[in-house]
Order: sequence, then structure tokens, then C-alpha cells
Amino acid sequence: LLITAIAQRILDQIKLRLPVFGKLFNYVAIVKFSRGLRTLILGGVDLVSALEVTALMVDNTRYRELIQKTKKTVENGGKLGEVFEKDKLMPKMVSQMLSTGEETGRVEMTLDKLAQFYSREVNNLIANLMSLLEPFIMIVLGVAVALMIALHLFVSRTRLGKAMRAVAQDKTMAAMVGIPIDRVISVTFIIGSALAAAAGMFFVVYNGQTR
Repeated sequence: LLITAIAQRILDQIKLRLPVFGKLFNYVAIVKFSRGLRTLILGGVDLVSALEVTALMVDNTRYRELIQKTKKTVENGGKLGEVFEKDKLMPKMVSQMLSTGEETGRVEMTLDKLAQFYSREVNNLIANLMSLLEPFIMIVLGVAVALMIALHLFVSRTRLGKAMRAVAQDKTMAAMVGIPIDRVISVTFIIGSALAAAAGMFFVVYNGQTR
């Protein structure tokens, strides 16, 4: 268990430092923290207990440790954003807003604003990633369709393909149940092409909506 925990902590550290994706993982953790803590405080839970429960809501071990340190700091009379302010991965805006919200007595409102802001940032990052990945996805889909067409033509028209069909018709499940191998290949090709086209249309439509 100790080795697993150490490995998970290292993995979470790497995730937060990845180019582009690291920012996304950071923002998702901030959204979970903000929403979870706000919900608990509005439910009448005291700040220390709310921080303890919120730490369990966050998946990333690095953020879980930060929240647990914040809990101890608050227990000792410190400020809510004090630990976050010292951490390099945490955006400065988070600690500054938390400190301001605590001073003005509007922690719940501050947490709500943080959750809304970073939710928008997450959506924007995902939209940008989809825009960057769309050409590669379309290339992969095109190659997949081309391979399926080539396989279909190969099996249908070549001598080796005919030999393969003859062997298949004798020994495969398709022959045993009385289904010609040509139909199996054709149906597989049609289904694969339809799925590829549907996936391509999804990414095109999604990208158009997010711009």
C-alpha cells in the first residue's frame, strides 16, 4: 500500500506538470475544491471539518495534501489561502481571492466565483485541445477507413484472399453457423466506416460549437 501511495503521488505530480494538460488537471482540481468546500460551508459544516471532507473529494494527491495542510493552518489560527499562496502550482488568484473572501466574510461567494471562473477555463482548454487534435483524429480515421477498404478488396479479389475465405468457410464460426465470410467482411467494413464517419462528424460539429 505504501508503494502504491508513493507511485500515485509521483503520477499526480507528473500530471500537474505536463505541458498543456497539466494546466487542465490543475484547473479541474481547483473546481472540485471550490465547489466541494462551498457546498459544505453552505450546509452548515464548520471550516475545519469542511476542509477535511473536501480533501477526500479531490482526486489529485498533491491537492489533497495542500488542503490537509490548509486545514491544520486554519486550526492553528492561520488564513485559508496561506498554504496555497506558498505553493508554486497554485494560481496566485486563488490564494488572493480566498484571503479577500475570508477577510470580508464572503468565503462562500468567493468559492462560487472561483468555481465558475475555472470551470470556464476548463471548457476553453478542452475546446482548444479538440481544435489541436482534430486534424490528427481525422487523419487516423481516414487511415482506418483506407485500411478497411484495402482489406475488403484484398480478401475479395486476390487468390490469397480466396484461399483465406475457403479456409475460413471450413473452420471459422461464420462457416459453422452458415454465414458466408464475404457478408461478415462486408458488414464489418460497413459498420467500421459508419463509426469512423460518425466520429468524424462529432468532432467537426463539436469544434464548430466551441468556437
